[in-house]
Amino acid sequence: MPVTGQFELNFELKKNRFKKSLKKGSFSTFFEVNTPSVNSNIKTVLSRMEEGRIILEEFNEFHTGFAISDKSTYSQSYNLVNFASELCKKDRDKHLLFLSGKGVDNKQMTETVNACINLGFNNIVPVSGETLPNETLNNIKNINFFDSVDSLNIINKLDSSNKIFPGCVVSPFKYTPIDFFPQYYKLVKKINMGANFIVAQAGWDLLKYQELRWYLEKREYYDPTLARIIFLTSEMIEPIIEGQYPGIHISPDFLNMLKKESKFGFSQFISAQWRKLQLQVAGLRLMGYSGIVLAGINRADDIKTALNKIDEALDEFKSFNDWKDTYLNYLGRSEMAPYPHRFYFLKNLFNEAFSEIPDENYVKIPDCTKIEKVKYHFLKKRFLKSKQKGKHSDIFLKSIMSNSPGFNENDSSLFQTQFVSTNSCPKKLSNGPCGGTKADGSCEVCIKECVFSKIFRLANWQNDLDLLEEYNGVSQ
Repeated sequence: MPVTGQFELNFELKKNRFKKSLKKGSFSTFFEVNTPSVNSNIKTVLSRMEEGRIILEEFNEFHTGFAISDKSTYSQSYNLVNFASELCKKDRDKHLLFLSGKGVDNKQMTETVNACINLGFNNIVPVSGETLPNETLNNIKNINFFDSVDSLNIINKLDSSNKIFPGCVVSPFKYTPIDFFPQYYKLVKKINMGANFIVAQAGWDLLKYQELRWYLEKREYYDPTLARIIFLTSEMIEPIIEGQYPGIHISPDFLNMLKKESKFGFSQFISAQWRKLQLQVAGLRLMGYSGIVLAGINRADDIKTALNKIDEALDEFKSFNDWKDTYLNYLGRSEMAPYPHRFYFLKNLFNEAFSEIPDENYVKIPDCTKIEKVKYHFLKKRFLKSKQKGKHSDIFLKSIMSNSPGFNENDSSLFQTQFVSTNSCPKKLSNGPCGGTKADGSCEVCIKECVFSKIFRLANWQNDLDLLEEYNGVSQ
């Protein structure tokens, strides 16, 4: 659907309010809104959100806005920029737009970025796109997923006047080494491609949120980070358990806690969720997070309650140790990692709020199989030999290259992916994994190992891990 939002030129040289808030060290809260179905009555949708929009505009205790997410609820959604333009008539530099790459090609993403620039939506976060509940491999095989790293590259090229303040997304909730490291290597690619802030995907294991901050500081990346939080309702629990929310995991202990909370009725369950939200927000703030993206709250009265609860939480806890004692007492002995997958890369998490040089846990990376090693050597030998001759004579190598759009026999893309075709990724992502892998690290839509886990194992075997942080540039 083409972008039809009113074209605006803002000649007033004002600062981006969200960016200014981050620089001041203020806390930000964004309420996640999903683009409605194309079959919705858009006027009805907007009228329902009007009161909530006014509440956000009038709230002054900390920075607030909408985080408008695209194509995460319906297979056919209203155009993101059109919807955002109707919802946010003014103060567009206060809000976030998540640009989904699902069903998008290079040209369409370029048009969307240009529209954001022209319409004053400065804060945009490209995402590769997620599968909808119950979407299978067959459902998505003909859908293009435009890699978020490529979207950041487009922003770099188009935004010569630096109007855009781009961010990126990462999922810290990775509990096996072969799932953890590819996610973080891709994050570094995004930062190097110009992302100025990070949004951590949703989860309930605060150790993983702290691990993300410590990892970044260990690597000397000091980009501000937001955390996406889901306000749980009883209706959401079963779908999450069934895997209908890719990349979001609930541990058995946490599930038991939720069941206990729901035993005494609706009001007690909701009261427990408000307290959980307060503990999450306070802990994140004390760990160095700059704000949250809050999903699951859309009604105006709930938005107002959430803002008051968050304000109370930020005021209640002033020290990390006081908060930690309260939080751990609230959890009891609950294990938040999805057993049996419980890998943590860094030691001493929760010992303190910050750690200048965090210690690493011992990491055992699964070895490559004999067949994988033989195939790697075969392809590398044939590639180098045919490159010397000026052409590729090997039929098998030609087949790999023909099935991998963008692979160039004269560049290093084949080496960066260890001679593994990224077209075997169901989403055809080229620069690293999505955040939707299962707790064991397998693909979100099939039982196979994520292709980027395989690339990681091969790169580790070859001592080529640095290549995993370099831009492949293979998308078309």
